[in-house]
Amino acid sequence: MGLLEYLFIFLIFSIPLGQIFRIDYQDVGILISDVIAVLIAFVYLVKVFRRRIKHGVTFVPMIIFSSALSLSLAINLFNLKTDQLLVSFSYLVRFMSYISILFVFSYLSKEFREKKLQTILLFSGFLFILLGFFQTFLYPNLRNLYYAGWDEHLYRFFSSFLDPNFAGAFLVLYFIFVLGLFLNQTEGKKKNLLSGLLLLTFISIFTTFSRSAYIMLLISFFIFLFTKKRRKELIIAIVGFLILFLIFFSNSLFGEGTKLLRTASISARFESAEKAIQIFKENPIFGIGFNSYKYAQEKHNFLVNKGLKIRSAAGTDNSFLFILATSGVVGFFAFVYLIFSLLRFSLKKGDRGKVLFVSIIALGVGSLFNNLIFYPFILLWMLILIGITENT
Repeated sequence: MGLLEYLFIFLIFSIPLGQIFRIDYQDVGILISDVIAVLIAFVYLVKVFRRRIKHGVTFVPMIIFSSALSLSLAINLFNLKTDQLLVSFSYLVRFMSYISILFVFSYLSKEFREKKLQTILLFSGFLFILLGFFQTFLYPNLRNLYYAGWDEHLYRFFSSFLDPNFAGAFLVLYFIFVLGLFLNQTEGKKKNLLSGLLLLTFISIFTTFSRSAYIMLLISFFIFLFTKKRRKELIIAIVGFLILFLIFFSNSLFGEGTKLLRTASISARFESAEKAIQIFKENPIFGIGFNSYKYAQEKHNFLVNKGLKIRSAAGTDNSFLFILATSGVVGFFAFVYLIFSLLRFSLKKGDRGKVLFVSIIALGVGSLFNNLIFYPFILLWMLILIGITENT
């Protein structure tokens, strides 16, 4: 294996490490995945400089969307203080370096792409689940990190992401990936292994007590089985979901956080959406500048700081409203073009593209409730999935 293959292995295994080795400097959070992504981007630029350019069908839509985000920040250049501009620009660099991961795929060896990558992804997701179960039993809440801006999340599965909603969304995407391998597997031993992994992932999703993850799972699972014409499994799944729903619906095992009828988070999401719409109206064409959302909230006095760090200040709960507010209708239409391009591309890939197709639908559903699209580890997972679909 070459340098790129090793970098990709480190990158994939940085996902289950999550926020554990995060370094915060002022308003910037640096992750291990950020460092590796920058290294991969550097390798990509070297290869492009040598005129060994290889680009897939997703290149143009990705570049258009990235350009729209960059343009939004450039237009708001003089509306931000120097330190604010540097922080916003650093997150743009992160996004661009992550995007480069997709473009580097064609430089990976064929054996690595087609034989090893899927196995590495399986192990990476399993490690995330394993860490999550250890966390659930040994570290059931984040009370001791409340001062640092993390919510308590009492008695919920949040693993290394330190947030059950993002953990749940990632687990749903992982479930779809494993399900795709399971349905295409004929060998008994491997199929049994994948079925066990599916069950483990399913249990993990439900112990997050994340309603958005439940909705993602429900919709994506049914779409997947329907497109695969697995009617028997679909009926079993419906019955299973109904039983679990009745068990968990009014349950409050260890407090308000595990009760599915809790209303506090719903009210918070509506309030977050109202703020995003108000910020969007400030500059509807080009937005306020990519990832300068926190400073717009400060300008409108939307942040109530009680001496604690507010980690959610940099974004809103809805990814689509976040794109509208930060990059305006220009960025939003560039994003819509990107999504439709990816959906059309995945449908053209037939069975190989169904995992990607369902994952995009699931991500879109989940992004209505949480800013999933720009969450580093979910973004990485989706880019790697696109790369696999495009290059195998």
